[in-house]
Amino acid sequence: MSHSSDYTNYSSSFEKFTASTDAKESIAAILIDLAKETGAESLLDLGAGDGVLTGYLSSYFREITAVDKKPEFVKRLADIPKVQAQESQIEDYEPTRTYDMILLSYSFTGIPVDKIADTLKRLTNAKSEDGRIIVVTFQDGCDWDLFSSHVYSQIGIARSGGSNLHEKLIQKAGFQPSLVDSTKTYMWGDSLSDLAEMMSFFFVKEEDKYRADITNYTEHLKQLSTDLPNGRRAISAIEDFIEITK
Repeated sequence: MSHSSDYTNYSSSFEKFTASTDAKESIAAILIDLAKETGAESLLDLGAGDGVLTGYLSSYFREITAVDKKPEFVKRLADIPKVQAQESQIEDYEPTRTYDMILLSYSFTGIPVDKIADTLKRLTNAKSEDGRIIVVTFQDGCDWDLFSSHVYSQIGIARSGGSNLHEKLIQKAGFQPSLVDSTKTYMWGDSLSDLAEMMSFFFVKEEDKYRADITNYTEHLKQLSTDLPNGRRAISAIEDFIEITK
């Protein structure tokens, strides 16, 4: 499969996911509250993705540098007001100024393990006097984690995220992780089967395997999901906000 086809499939799945969750908006609300605690005005958003979260954050921050490795996403980021977009891998990025908040929202796992220590050293040097480094990831044991972990184990995808793993890697790199906030978010579909279809985004690298046994995965999803007041079927996730200090 070509790079173009890979990107098209990923992009289509990603857009369906972002349209079926309140995660980005809820995460932005917590991050803005954290920024207000220190009067943060500048943001370095590493692994910014398609810019949905960055867009929400642009309503508060005066200056944002958004970094992503995908040129297609960098183009989108550049269209957001107050955002300077740059193309780079997180571990290769060299900040040229200091920031009041440095954010890794669901992008910490993209840093090779052997480069975490050096990356965190650079980011620590790029903090302003009262600056904060914040990692956002899911809480182990939440309903989404229980479902995804089950699927990962069945189709052979190594588990790479979660607060517990992130905290261990941060400590191993010589830094201190501290949980500063958490919030519940939802992912939904118009029905249980639609929710199961939407969840294929998380297993896109082995999507054929997921779809081959989607009936059984749907039954598992039924046990972990719930009906929303608007009639949609949803599964919840707990988003953890981890601050990294030296």
